[in-house]
Parts: sequence; C-alpha cells; structure tokens
Amino acid sequence: GPRGVRVNGLAPGLILTPISKALWSQPQMEGWAKDQTPLQRMGSEADLVGSAIFLASPAAKFISGQTLRVDGGLSAGRHWPIEGQPGTPRGFSTSVRVPSVAARAGINYLTGPLLANPFEGDGVEVNMQAGAIASVPHDVLNGREDP
Repeated sequence: GPRGVRVNGLAPGLILTPISKALWSQPQMEGWAKDQTPLQRMGSEADLVGSAIFLASPAAKFISGQTLRVDGGLSAGRHWPIEGQPGTPRGFSTSVRVPSVAARAGINYLTGPLLANPFEGDGVEVNMQAGAIASVPHDVLNGREDP
C-alpha cells in the first residue's frame, strides 16, 4: 500500500525437518513422497530460503497478496491419498470429473457501509439486519476426488 508494506507467503511442500524426520524416514512414506513430487525428492529448509529472499527483495516490489508454492511440483497435480506400495507414480487424469459437494457454507459479503464492528459482540447480526452484510450460500466442492 502507500507505506510500502507487501504481504506474501510461502506454501512449502514436503519439507524434511527435524520434526518431520520420523515420519518421512519410514521407507513407504519416503518412497511415496519421492513418487508424488515431480522433482523426485523431499525438500529441505534450505530450499525455502531463496524464495523468502526473493519475496523480500526489490525484485518482488510489485508482488503482494501472493502465496508462492515451494513444493517441488507436488501441487501440480499428483493424487492423494497414500495408497499401496511406493514406486509406481500415479499418472495425471485427463478425464473430466464433476466434483462432489462436500459441504454447504454461508459466506458473508459486504453490501453497504457497516454500522457496527463485525468483530465485536453482535456486530455481524446488526450489520445483516441493516443490509450492510449479506450471507450467500455456497457449495464447498471436493475437487480432489478420485474415481
């Protein structure tokens, strides 16, 4: 904004840390992680450093409100959950699937000037009654459903 503040985030993938080492050192889990990550390895804490430095540098001065995935390609489309023996990567699906509805949620939208602070007491209800906030129902889809 006007004060030069930018807010960005890192979304690390499968990163081997001292805390996660017990899980990822199990042969099945290590094999699965390598099979599911296109770079075919686990990430390290050091793999996050360059991305953090970039986002904090002048080279990223026009980047704000973004989440940078540092996951070795994991989010590019491999499938969950962990099943069977590691070593056989599951391919990418080209079939069209209609995601199922996992839940229904009401999402509040601002429709006018607020009369009360929505984070205090009954502020949300006061603003809804005044027409400043409208709740619109949305389906929350399960987009990762496998056939």
